[in-house]
Amino acid sequence: MVLKAELVSPRARDWLLRNTAVRVLSVFDKACNLVDEGGDVVSLTTSELGAGPFAIVLPFSRIFSDFIRLEMSVARVRTGVLVGGLEVDVRFARVWQPVPSWHQLSATAVFPLLYTCLPPSLREGQLDMSGFPLSVQDRVNDAITRLVTGLVAEETAVTLPAVRTLAGLGHGLTPSGDDVLVGVMYGLWACWPTIKAQRWCKMLAETAVTCTNTLSAAWLQAASHGEATPPWHELVNGLITDSKTAVTLALARIQQTGHTSGTDALIGFTHLLRQLHTP
Repeated sequence: MVLKAELVSPRARDWLLRNTAVRVLSVFDKACNLVDEGGDVVSLTTSELGAGPFAIVLPFSRIFSDFIRLEMSVARVRTGVLVGGLEVDVRFARVWQPVPSWHQLSATAVFPLLYTCLPPSLREGQLDMSGFPLSVQDRVNDAITRLVTGLVAEETAVTLPAVRTLAGLGHGLTPSGDDVLVGVMYGLWACWPTIKAQRWCKMLAETAVTCTNTLSAAWLQAASHGEATPPWHELVNGLITDSKTAVTLALARIQQTGHTSGTDALIGFTHLLRQLHTP
C-alpha cells in the first residue's frame, strides 16, 4: 500500500535524508512512531490527529495498530519511508512550519487576556498528580515554583535542579513533569528575545532528555526550538489579534491533547507568564 503524505514537518523531512537504521518505536490508533539509531523520532499521523513538530500526516482513516507491528522492518527509501508493507511517499507533501509567531508576544501584553480566558482549574497552576503520594505531589509543585523562580531570576543553580525533579516524572507516554517543561519553554519563547530563549531552552532540554523516555525527549527537543502543535499556533494567533474567542477555543483544544498533556503544558506556560507579568 502506498500513501502520499499531505504534510511533512522540516524535522521529519530532514530525518528521512539520514542513513541510519530505523525501527518502530510505538503504534497507536492514530499514530505510528519511528525512531532511528540516534534516538530521533518521526511520527506518522492520521489527518484527524494532524500536524506536529516531527510528524508526517497521511490521508488515512484506518487504525495503525491494526496492521503495523513493533517487529516490522522499517527502511528509508527514495520516496520516503517503508514500514512493513506501507510505503509513505513524501515527495509531494506540503511542508508544515511548526514554529508559531512567538516573537510577536510579550508577557505584559498577553497575560491579562490569557488569564481572563483560562478555565478556573488552570488559574492556580497546580499539577494534578493523582495516584502519587501527597509528598510527591508537594515536591512536584514545589519544583514548578522553583523552576519558574529560577528562570525569572536567570539562576541556573535554582533552575536545573528543578528541571531534574520534573523530568520523567508522571505516567503516560509524555510524563506530566515533561509536559510542564514543554509549556515553560513555550513561555520563554513567548516572552524572551529569540537568542535568549534559544540558549535557556537548549539548557533545559539537554538537562531533561536524559531523565525521560525517547518519545517525550523528542517533544522536549522540539519545544526547545519553539516548535508546537496547531492548537498552540491558534493560541498564539489569538493572543496576537487580541481575540478572546480564538484564545478560549485554542485553550480548549490544547486541553484535549492527550490524557493530561495539554493541561500540564498550559500549567507550565501560564505559571511562567504570570511570574514574568508580575511587577
